[in-house]
Amino acid sequence: MPTLELYALNIAAMPHPDGVYESLLKQAARKKVRARGADFAKITVPQSKSDGILVGRILVWTEIDRDGAWLDLASEQEVPPDQVDEIQIPDNVKPNYRCFVYGFDVANHRLYYEARNEKREQLGPTVARRIFLNLLDGLSHSHEPIGVEVTLIPDEETLIRILRMRGLKRLHMRINRPNADDFDTVQRRVLNDLINNHAGRRDTEYTRAKGEARLTPTDDVKVIAEVAAENGFVEGEADADGETVKVSTREHPKRVILERERGQSVVERLVSFISEVAQRA
Repeated sequence: MPTLELYALNIAAMPHPDGVYESLLKQAARKKVRARGADFAKITVPQSKSDGILVGRILVWTEIDRDGAWLDLASEQEVPPDQVDEIQIPDNVKPNYRCFVYGFDVANHRLYYEARNEKREQLGPTVARRIFLNLLDGLSHSHEPIGVEVTLIPDEETLIRILRMRGLKRLHMRINRPNADDFDTVQRRVLNDLINNHAGRRDTEYTRAKGEARLTPTDDVKVIAEVAAENGFVEGEADADGETVKVSTREHPKRVILERERGQSVVERLVSFISEVAQRA
């Protein structure tokens, strides 16, 4: 049975008036950005496939440096400049093309993308985050500048592991100001701290006191960590067997593997999954 491999990005706009996410993705579709090395990327304009779910494609290709040196493999020598000038490649034609589907849940501002396509080509989560962070940078909505933070949704076990680390000596939590309507009453206290101080980001760090065996995060600190894990990052550092061990939510994104029915397209399965997640939220 075919499968679909997904990673998720939390895309938080500040401010976030109605329609801002669709507007931002449509504007982003007019840009191209560097993905990694000589690889570049863009997205297609999102299309509504279901109530509150937008679907599009991530396009990745390799840019040829026309001003760089060219090699003739037959002679193992550099191609003379006059011969290079004769090479004709249309500006709109790009090599090494790869395509991955994305789906965006407007209500939860979560973007899920196909990490391994049907050709077995891959788009790693760190690269995907960089693509969307760059695509969404510097955009506006209704003539108002919009700040956007993009966070990889971490594996749930990673946060638990950090908070329970034996010999935990440093705990660093970064919160990028999330959307105000995302949280319950307890978590909202964390958000209000940012709002009341007109802050867009908060870094909190605890360091183990001399003579103590480990940090012991309180319930309040655990709430901060939960918010930070999906709107920034949480890092833990501990002493274990004479060595320093570091664990970060940024390095352990959540991977989802879905089975697809025979004949079911990637888009159909993706939309179905996003709908299921939205109903449970």
